[in-house]
Amino acid sequence: MQTDGIQEIQSKVDAERAQVAALDGQLSDSGLKKQLQQATSWLDDVENIFLLSARQEKRTPEALGRWLSYAVVPLDWAIQRRKQLQRNVANYGPNAQTIG
Repeated sequence: MQTDGIQEIQSKVDAERAQVAALDGQLSDSGLKKQLQQATSWLDDVENIFLLSARQEKRTPEALGRWLSYAVVPLDWAIQRRKQLQRNVANYGPNAQTIG
């Protein structure tokens, strides 16, 4: 169970990174790329804080489950950010630009 939860989240992070990279390749505006970079930072947090700690520290199954549930929060933020930017590309095209 412990490794299954970690592997499941890692798989989601890997899949999200692939989608973020694909979207990054479509964007030309530095402001939009910076917004997408925030998604990458959140994915880094999931891997470098939550999953790394979950792999290294001994926890009860309940404590591990709770810890991994916290990892889902920045993962969800990253997914939401990417989807928001994908909607912008769908609505305004890949050459959309930020204002301000």
